Amino acid sequence: VAAAAATRVEAGFVGLPGLAAAVAVAWVVMAPARALEEVVPDLEQALAAAARLFELADRPPAVAAPVGTGEVPRDGSISVRGVTVTFANAASAALEAVDFEIGHGGYVAVVGPSGSGKSTLVELLVRFRDPVAGRVAVGGADLRTVEASRLAESVAMVPQRPDIFFGTLGDNLRIADSQADDDRCWEALGAVDLRSWAEGLEGGLDAPVGERGETLSGGQRQRIAIARALLREPQVLVLDEATSELDVETERHVMSSLTATRGSRTLVIVAHRLDTIEDADEILVLDGGRLVERGRHDDLVGSDGVYAGLWRRHLDALAV
Repeated sequence: VAAAAATRVEAGFVGLPGLAAAVAVAWVVMAPARALEEVVPDLEQALAAAARLFELADRPPAVAAPVGTGEVPRDGSISVRGVTVTFANAASAALEAVDFEIGHGGYVAVVGPSGSGKSTLVELLVRFRDPVAGRVAVGGADLRTVEASRLAESVAMVPQRPDIFFGTLGDNLRIADSQADDDRCWEALGAVDLRSWAEGLEGGLDAPVGERGETLSGGQRQRIAIARALLREPQVLVLDEATSELDVETERHVMSSLTATRGSRTLVIVAHRLDTIEDADEILVLDGGRLVERGRHDDLVGSDGVYAGLWRRHLDALAV
């Protein structure tokens, strides 16, 4: 019998216990191998991301450190004098010799065709960049002399695609003010027509919003960002098409809340729908990087200039 068994092994036959052991060993060995196969692409992506981060860290800052003793804006007035902004390899200036002033508490809209320099202008107000010529001041303070933290206290900007972070709804609101209590958070949500929605969430302010706000719609993300800016109680609030994903009625409600306190806070809005800024104190019209018109809605429509053309296209779009 032993000789027969040896003969079967020599002939390539394996008994049932041996087969079971071989399968078990293969299964144990393959699991780490499969995991390693998944790690390799992730490692390649991580190395590429790290390379981009190092490249970004090596770039010179877009703006220099504040000079002088560090001024503090005294109010929400804005002065833009002879401002020119250029970009490398651009055929023309993004902004050229732009000049205007806004008194504290003013409500000003900025409009113009695509690429006219609207976003570049509002980036100057929060000092995301500096002009190559001219001066930008808030509350009498040249922004090149204001510490970044001081400027953030005075000027808040909400972009078209705001950042929402992993955590709860309350966490995202209190980024603006870590000491804000629940009542202030609910008040800010009410101002952007989100209170009823938030009260219906399981956990309310403690409800998770997901990575990058994945559980939220685009309009909800925009309104949370506006509520967050209101919690900071800035002297100047800048909205760069920050209501573009809201429906008409919701946008009107939000704009009504924001303009209800006009006079106490300067409001600068890059308009998404022209009918929402008809009652602005002044409308600044940019075209090709230049400030080509300024005035109230009715006067600009009657002048039959750039704004009048934008208004006609807006009405045509509503009629479709």
